[in-house]
Amino acid sequence: MAKLIDADDHWAAGPTVMVQTGDILDRGDEEIEIYDLLERLTQEAEKAGGAVHVLNGNHELMNVAGRFLYVTPDGFRDFEKYDDGATALTAYPKPRRGRRAAFVPGGPFAKRIADYPVVLRLDDTLFVHGGLLPKHVKMGIETINARTRAFALGEDDAFWAFLTDWDSPVNMRHYTKNPNAADCYLLGKVLEATGAKRMVMGHTPQLGGIKSYCDGKAWGIDACMSRHCGDARQALELVGDEARVLE
Repeated sequence: MAKLIDADDHWAAGPTVMVQTGDILDRGDEEIEIYDLLERLTQEAEKAGGAVHVLNGNHELMNVAGRFLYVTPDGFRDFEKYDDGATALTAYPKPRRGRRAAFVPGGPFAKRIADYPVVLRLDDTLFVHGGLLPKHVKMGIETINARTRAFALGEDDAFWAFLTDWDSPVNMRHYTKNPNAADCYLLGKVLEATGAKRMVMGHTPQLGGIKSYCDGKAWGIDACMSRHCGDARQALELVGDEARVLE
């Protein structure tokens, strides 16, 4: 639809930059295949002068924390090969042990996603799964990304308390769920502090499709693309100062 890939699922967009805003996990089956595809496209895009950026959302980090509330039966079966019989896994029912071994902090799949950021700044746009508040900017985008990476690697267990907070960058919905004037004011302060013009977010399903808020400064792009959610085919295209919805 967006002409980023060809009929054989290879990168076809030259210098275009694609951003995926998280929650690849817990949205149905074939999660490993999705990561394989995105990682291959990342390499192909780089060779073509473009880029693919993948963000971590709350569901990626929930899996690292061992919270499997939204995993499908196939989502457990697909990770059975990671079950190494470690004693620590016996606290989990056997069908879940492989997934826990894969995503435990420092585990093979946790390492695989550790380098994906929570917040990404490209030109004048901030990309983040849930959103950013002024206190997050004060804390520092680089610090948030670094400590999230450390959490996934098993080097900063204490940071889970920050990530799981309802106002964290992966959980908050202030700008994409009927924001009021106070919410838009906070967004303005964030954009002013970072020098950005807009914030693009996933996380909050946008019933009816991608929407903009706060005079176009906030974009909610979770149109429910997965079959698990609604099978809506939309993407946000940014060209210079222009933003339009592809469908």
